[in-house]
Amino acid sequence: MAPDSFPKSGYAERFSIMSMDLFLCVVSGKLHEADSEFFRDLQSKGKVCIFVSNMRDQMWEEGIPIEELEQRRTQDIRNHAQSDAHVVFTSCRDGAGLDTLVTEIHKHLDGAKRERWERGAKAYSEEFLSRKKAACEKYVAYAAVAAAANGLNPVPGANVAVDLAVLTKLFREIRSCYGLDNDHLLAMKDSAIPAIGQVANNVLSYATKEGSLLLLKRYAGREVARNVTRYVPFVGQLIASGIGYAITSSAGFSYLNDCHQLAESALESQLTPC
Repeated sequence: MAPDSFPKSGYAERFSIMSMDLFLCVVSGKLHEADSEFFRDLQSKGKVCIFVSNMRDQMWEEGIPIEELEQRRTQDIRNHAQSDAHVVFTSCRDGAGLDTLVTEIHKHLDGAKRERWERGAKAYSEEFLSRKKAACEKYVAYAAVAAAANGLNPVPGANVAVDLAVLTKLFREIRSCYGLDNDHLLAMKDSAIPAIGQVANNVLSYATKEGSLLLLKRYAGREVARNVTRYVPFVGQLIASGIGYAITSSAGFSYLNDCHQLAESALESQLTPC
């Protein structure tokens, strides 16, 4: 792309820069004056800037320890930004610093944005994996409400209203949150640990509409039996939806727990897809 494709003049307006909440200021070499001006402008407007020095694995100078090289780079960035900036050192090659970066971003978000980050960001530690699960648990609860409210597809063999499309979408979203695509799941099916292989097979199987239906039916009988005596002699869509909520919630949490177990196993083996 030509150097003048993104001229400094009008850049902020063209890309609505100031409407953004948080900025990752990533550097891998020397900073230029235009960079410095941009960083200072962001900070003067109260924008959150997280400075990231990438390619840490390539920082080397004979006789100089890596800690001193990091101090030099940090000071250089602070001089350019004219602030006491915190710098996160990362390497996409060996994964160094990525958990620190994910956690740093998390600290500067709140509310729904924080939850979306917890669900979508890759987990590099048990701590963040736990946050991811907590965020997904809320998502399961929302989906259960939506499934019961829609009540378009009754489960065959059980007179309850459950929207199968909502559940299928929920399973797809949970898998996505944990980075469990088909390739990862197929590899885990061949795990040397039989229990992990079985869980991976379940996660893969239940991801389809037909598989979701099988999982729903597994919980339907139990929930109907547990709730029907409370409702007799009452009948109606409200009751069916109430039981449908319980079924969808149970199936959703079961699927979430399976995905979380796989993610924990992958993290322990340092092959985390999550």
